[in-house]
Amino acid sequence: MKVKVWNDGPVDWVEEFKGDVITIPRGEYIDMTRSRAVKFLSQFAPFEKVVQGQSRPNPKKLRIEADPEEDAKRKDQPLRFTCTADDTRYRTQEGLKNHEAALARASSGKRKRASNG
Repeated sequence: MKVKVWNDGPVDWVEEFKGDVITIPRGEYIDMTRSRAVKFLSQFAPFEKVVQGQSRPNPKKLRIEADPEEDAKRKDQPLRFTCTADDTRYRTQEGLKNHEAALARASSGKRKRASNG
C-alpha cells in the first residue's frame, strides 16, 4: 500500500536510505510503500554539525499519511463522491477533500505568480 511521507520540518530533509538519497522538500511529501516508509522513519537520523566540531541531535519531523483512496480501492468500494470543479470521482470523502485542497493550493500558486508578473 502506498503512503505519503510528509516533511513538517523547517528545512528540506535529505537522507541516505538503503543506498538511495531520499529528499523531501519542506512542507511537501513523497510517495513510498508503507513498509519502506516505516523503515525509513525508524532509521536513526544523523547528528547535525555545529560550531567547533560539536554536534546536536537532528530530529526527523516526518510523518506518514495513508491514502484513504488506496485503502478503499483495495476494499473495492464504489466511486461515490464527485468533485464539482472537475468532475473527478472518489471512493471516500477524505479523498475528495484531499483533491479539493490540492486544487486550492494549485490555484493560489497560479494567482501569486500572475500578480508578480
